[in-house]
Amino acid sequence: MKPTDIKDIATLEDRLRSLTTDFRQSREFVRLQGMNEGETVSLDIKDFLTIGAIANADILETGKSGGGKTHLAKMAMNAFFGTGQYVNRTITPGMNEEAFIDIDFGKIKGGATLKESIGTTPILTYPGVILNEANRAPALIQNILIPYLEYEFNIKGLDFAVGVELPKGQRYQYRILTINEGAEYKGIAEMDKAVRDRMVIEIPIDQFKSLKQDIRDMIKRRKSSAITVEKVDGSMTDTVIQLYQSIGSIPLSAMTSEFLVYLSGLSNCIKSSTGSKEGIAFTLDLCKGCHHAAEENNICGSVYAPTNRSLINLQSVGKAVAAVRAYKSLVQIIQSAGSDSKKRITTKRFMESDYLKNLEVKPEDILALAPFILYSKIEVNSQWVKKIYQGNKFAAVQGVINSAYGRFAKFYTDHQKDLVKCIVSGNQQGMLDFLQKYAKEKDVWMANIKDFENRSQDYDVEVADVIRGYEK
Repeated sequence: MKPTDIKDIATLEDRLRSLTTDFRQSREFVRLQGMNEGETVSLDIKDFLTIGAIANADILETGKSGGGKTHLAKMAMNAFFGTGQYVNRTITPGMNEEAFIDIDFGKIKGGATLKESIGTTPILTYPGVILNEANRAPALIQNILIPYLEYEFNIKGLDFAVGVELPKGQRYQYRILTINEGAEYKGIAEMDKAVRDRMVIEIPIDQFKSLKQDIRDMIKRRKSSAITVEKVDGSMTDTVIQLYQSIGSIPLSAMTSEFLVYLSGLSNCIKSSTGSKEGIAFTLDLCKGCHHAAEENNICGSVYAPTNRSLINLQSVGKAVAAVRAYKSLVQIIQSAGSDSKKRITTKRFMESDYLKNLEVKPEDILALAPFILYSKIEVNSQWVKKIYQGNKFAAVQGVINSAYGRFAKFYTDHQKDLVKCIVSGNQQGMLDFLQKYAKEKDVWMANIKDFENRSQDYDVEVADVIRGYEK
């Protein structure tokens, strides 16, 4: 990571914090290891908004009405993109596809066709978009949101690109959707699973109640329930996009990459004909008599693996978490430095340190991030959640991921030397036999037994050259 990236994050954070002073929420979301052993840094909700912006990761804010979800989203968009450079739209049950396009009726009167008269709108082109009450969207709008969140939009036979165009065909648009959930709300519908699955970070606001000191400060500062969103001249869009492109080069540690692969095994089942709970009519009856079911109240039979999309999101957003972690580490160092001269010296040392140069995504970054990415995207047995976590799915997902990492780390701690011997000696079959035996006897998540039975031959790209050159 480059020193200029830290400077840019500092600029964004300063602007965000200065424009969100009326939103008081200092509760810690996650705690991560700092630069030095024994030091830690904490991230709050505003840090997560920064993470979403620089990772180009859409955010879904959920919770009861009156929690300030929309106001916070507007403040963040204002800070990152400036007044007039983002869209704030509330979805209504009567909303239709024309909310996403502009129809020039003057052209139609002049003889143009409907297709020739359709133009784009800020909701498709601006760098920031807020969609409130997304679960009040009719089926038509929910169907439109699916390709829209994939940066594609088609209407009346016309294709429109979504967001700001970047080099190499990439596009950028930061979307924040808000919803109120609960039986007490009328006129809402269940959010389409395909829409929800495409929202990268989910923040269940009610999970993080404001601290009493936040309430005291809020009462002192505010004279009414209304929150003013200041007008801001100038945009930080270029800075946000530059960070998004730059942090993509932050690597994952080898253990982090392998842990993401390990998480794909949460659906494994040694009693299934497919080697997985997926692909069969799985019920907990299949767990009877299985020795894996005795572990952790049958966590094995109660959870499913995240989708590949979620694993990719963990990887990409993990890079933004690592970047903000580094920035927070510098803040901590500066705050403890004392005099201005010491602050300048320690800042220079940090910017030139191996810590910054060799910054990588650690498993701890993934552990901290996972509940927010997987909250509604990992399937967990509801009765198991009720029994073990009092019905709190956020805590359940957090517990599942922590348990998974504990098993993963134990395997490598206990058997690293054995695996290295197999690798060094070239005994691939010995390693596969060992992994298969371990998965069956010790940890079913370690490897799907079908991985060893059904592996097809890797494709050799030179084969095509041989075939094409046959006539020559």
